Amino acid sequence: TITNGSKHVTDFIIDINPAWNYNNLSAIAMLITPDGKIENGVKRKVATFNMSSIKNVNLVNEMQLYPNPSYGISFLNLTLTETTAIKIVITDITGHEIAKNNFEAQIGAIEIPIITQNLPKGMYTISAIFQNHVITKKLIVE
Repeated sequence: TITNGSKHVTDFIIDINPAWNYNNLSAIAMLITPDGKIENGVKRKVATFNMSSIKNVNLVNEMQLYPNPSYGISFLNLTLTETTAIKIVITDITGHEIAKNNFEAQIGAIEIPIITQNLPKGMYTISAIFQNHVITKKLIVE
């Protein structure tokens, strides 16, 4: 339930054409009331987003993060269609890097535990980095 003044967080993935100049792209988000009125909106350069997502649909079939919110441990599940090394980076809401781990070449279904029991409550970003591509998910730690 969303109440007045509360924040609502959602994840989304945007497929970006490799021919486009990433630094020249902008994303627009807006809230539209049930009667069609634009209540709130924002435009940001995609290159400035700490939590932007770039997806190579030929390399990653699926990425899931659960449970979310996390109460001590969550799991990042990836299904890779090609053999590739992966780096997982956890950042806090300010963009400060909390942890990172490199994994050797992987293919197929992979489950990576994300230990959250020692993290303060809050919102974090989990980034999977591979072959110059990044997919991010937001994680709430309770």
